Amino acid sequence: MMRKRLYVVSMIVAILIIGVVGIFLWSDEILKVLNFQKDSEELGGFDNGADGIVGGGSLNGEVDSAGNSGGNFGSGGETSEQTCTTSQIPYSLKNFEENIICHEENGGGCIDLTVNCSVEIYNLDKGFSGEFEIRYALLDSSENELEVKTLKNNVNFGEYELFMLDFRRSDIGGVSEDLSCFFSVVDVPKKESCV
Repeated sequence: MMRKRLYVVSMIVAILIIGVVGIFLWSDEILKVLNFQKDSEELGGFDNGADGIVGGGSLNGEVDSAGNSGGNFGSGGETSEQTCTTSQIPYSLKNFEENIICHEENGGGCIDLTVNCSVEIYNLDKGFSGEFEIRYALLDSSENELEVKTLKNNVNFGEYELFMLDFRRSDIGGVSEDLSCFFSVVDVPKKESCV
């Protein structure tokens, strides 16, 4: 009889230990469920409906004139989410030119010159204007960069702008005329499209 009681008491103790360990291991999950129910009641008991939304908040960061967050929490549970992407506007580059003008010679060689670099940028978008940025580099015969300049300009939609600048080189000992321009597009206007 004593053995039977000891067996029952040890089983109860084992069950209690397993229960305490289980509560300790899953306490985070239990608290999340309890807090979720508490938050839902404080927010007015929103029904999650078919879309799985619980509680208020902005679906797309919009706030109305009264300061309320966007989101449709009607009884049907329908929301209107937009998918937005950002992309560069379409453009075209045309008529790249470089001209070297010697301003002064000394002993048969040029000692003062200007290298003029230009390219036309056409904004091919149908309704968006923006600022383009071009990087020009003056290169020697070994294609080493001697000087770098950037140029920014706004290009209206459906129009083009000439991006032109000069590099001036002078040296009493003579300046190489074997120079060239290199350009790259650094920044293109971007627009957001939402569907």
